Amino acid sequence: MLIKVHSAALNPSDILFMKGKYKVKLPYPYTPGWEGSGTVVAVGPGLTTSWLLGRRVAFMKKFELATYQRGGAFAEYCVTDFKSCIPLADDINFEQAASFYVNPLTAVGMVERMLTLKAKACIITAAASQIGRMLIKLCNMNGITPICTVRRPEQAEML
Repeated sequence: MLIKVHSAALNPSDILFMKGKYKVKLPYPYTPGWEGSGTVVAVGPGLTTSWLLGRRVAFMKKFELATYQRGGAFAEYCVTDFKSCIPLADDINFEQAASFYVNPLTAVGMVERMLTLKAKACIITAAASQIGRMLIKLCNMNGITPICTVRRPEQAEML
């Protein structure tokens, strides 16, 4: 799938990746960006992907050496597979959709791990961040008590 990128999220993992401190390391040149949103402007052959042509999607870019293709979400266009695309409802804008993958999947994975460990509580640092707020909601839904810290006093009021 070729996606004309509209918006891309900047996550801590992107910053680590650009500094060469992430587990995946790619040869230069490359364009970073794990996730974004945009419009599908071209697809490969077959019925599996053709229905996405012209659709607005959230997407995740896979950076794997075996399937490495230059051009992450920070590019004007990005190539990814159809399994890494989520079609967007009309009421979801590109800016919201640009962060559909990294933080939500990280939060779900963390709570699944807590459930496996039968945790009764957890400490969430920087709880006013996007992922912190997701973790609070997921912990509450799963009967895990979140113990939260924030960076500034006004963030405590927000929570």
